[in-house]
Amino acid sequence: MRSGPILRMLLAAFLGAHLLFALLPGFFEPWNLRAKDELFRLRSALDAGVPPYDERVVYVELRDADLEALGKPIFDRTAYAELVRALHACEVRVQVHDAAFRAGMDKAGEAALLVAVGSADEVVLGFVAALDRGPSSSAGTPWAATLAGDGQTLPVVAATTRSFRALEARAAGVGFLDLTEDPDGVLRRAPLVARATGGLRPSLSLMAACRYFGVKPEDVIVRPGESITLKAPKGVRDIVIPIDARGGVLIDYLGPWSAMDHISAADVLLNAADEEDLVILRERLRGRVALVADLTTGAGDIGTTALDARYPEVGLHATVLHSILTGRFLQEVPLWQMILLELLLLAGLFVAARRPPTLVFLGGAVGVIAVFLLGSALLFFYAGWIPHLMRPVLMLLTASLLLWGQRYLHFQQQRARLRTAFEAYFPPSLVERYVRNPEALQAGGRRADLTILFSDIVSFAALSEEMTPDTVHTLLSEYFDAMVEVSFEGGGTVDKFIGDGLMVFFGDPEPQADHAERAARTALAMQRRVHELNETWRSQGRPTIEIRVGLNSGPVIVGNMGSKRRMSYTVLGAAVNLAQRMESNAPAGGVLVSEHTLALLDDAFTTEPAGPVTPKGFRTPVATYIVLEAP
Repeated sequence: MRSGPILRMLLAAFLGAHLLFALLPGFFEPWNLRAKDELFRLRSALDAGVPPYDERVVYVELRDADLEALGKPIFDRTAYAELVRALHACEVRVQVHDAAFRAGMDKAGEAALLVAVGSADEVVLGFVAALDRGPSSSAGTPWAATLAGDGQTLPVVAATTRSFRALEARAAGVGFLDLTEDPDGVLRRAPLVARATGGLRPSLSLMAACRYFGVKPEDVIVRPGESITLKAPKGVRDIVIPIDARGGVLIDYLGPWSAMDHISAADVLLNAADEEDLVILRERLRGRVALVADLTTGAGDIGTTALDARYPEVGLHATVLHSILTGRFLQEVPLWQMILLELLLLAGLFVAARRPPTLVFLGGAVGVIAVFLLGSALLFFYAGWIPHLMRPVLMLLTASLLLWGQRYLHFQQQRARLRTAFEAYFPPSLVERYVRNPEALQAGGRRADLTILFSDIVSFAALSEEMTPDTVHTLLSEYFDAMVEVSFEGGGTVDKFIGDGLMVFFGDPEPQADHAERAARTALAMQRRVHELNETWRSQGRPTIEIRVGLNSGPVIVGNMGSKRRMSYTVLGAAVNLAQRMESNAPAGGVLVSEHTLALLDDAFTTEPAGPVTPKGFRTPVATYIVLEAP
């Protein structure tokens, strides 16, 4: 084809795509938003370019199970005061409460909370700002940040649901909790700053970040449509947060709720009450930002994200805070850069259209679209830039259709005898999918000395015969949830589930010099947890269980094992087999360890000999011991 008609077709496709998105944003923009959501889903599925988790952020979760563990029907103001004191004792750097404690609901609790917050110097509270739901209000705690430029595009604080004034006055900071939904109801942006009569108001995540970095309000510069700059203390680089004209930042979803570290509120309160447990808890929480997440039934706000239809909104505050702490932000490619990119794509299509064979042109058109989609994914994964997706795709498809149509008419005129064949011929609709991440994990392992734990339920096969499949599933789910939680608390790595059995190892991937002690404490904690579960199940008229736990320490091969299609991070070796034999020889409700593990425990545990055992596959007897308790 001649260059003139090709250029006219490409120009028509370019202008048409821009015109359609400008005139019909309500129809086309939701498609663009959903296409961007697919980038997040693809990134999560491939685990390619997902922001590495910064352990400075931790959730302190309050669930229904915590209320049961604490023996509380509700988590009242007095309980919150206890949690504030406990977190302060753990030396957290900032504790963030996604809640507004209104006055007049619990005088005694309010007094306790007032004392607790006043005694700490790191508590950040939230308030509801009812953004853009009315005229500007003077409500909320004034914030003396500097506004550079016109702030009329920022959202407006219309009214507030806030904590009682005396409590806000003693807090280290106050930030609004409001998040804004896109027209399709999905939370993709978080406003960081809003305007009110008399000044600006920060979001909860921004206030928490300022508190963490020690940035005073007067050292914050807000430039709507450009950035928020936190002038960090001397010797530390300024933090520049890109924002849109509405003061919002794109939410860089880390993944599911489990992507960040979690600790239960009950564990914090119970461990803080014991001096030895407090030392361990303090080591875990010292210097971190603790976001208190009320996830009890009927509490907390739930929103829709690109990855989850029901996601606690406190997790989005944590995600935004995580971005600020790490300095990693998502940004949309500016319009002028998108226009240059679209022109470059059309240039590629122009080259393909100059090739006479139709299949070559169609292959070139598909290739241009595929390169754009793949490049967009890579740009998003590794640079944090999100291009406009649907407009270039619509433009390229339109241009391809126009060019193909022009070619069709051209060949119709020259080869009338082929008209019938071309009437049934359509451009291909199959577009090449994204390629997989080339940096896949390779198979392999290394030698290490670890402690391996095996546990299983005594006579579970006979017990399961008396239960329905649903009852078995429920029991195992609750049991494994509890055992995995105990294993993680002990620092173990859950290897696999084997029927009603569980395999955990200690000392890898994070080296643990005390891996044997951790394993033994975890084994005892498992038995205690099973006892707690049995008490609950017995009160509900449900079956109870007993478990056996066996431990062995020794050299193993640890690493990624398996095939190219399926990999598993696991351990192999004779020490693993012996650990399993320890479990099979352990008494019901007991913990049996080999002499190898006992040698690593020193005098940290009370033990008693259990006699030698000659496990299957071993030539010589192995001395075994029952672990009774830890001091």
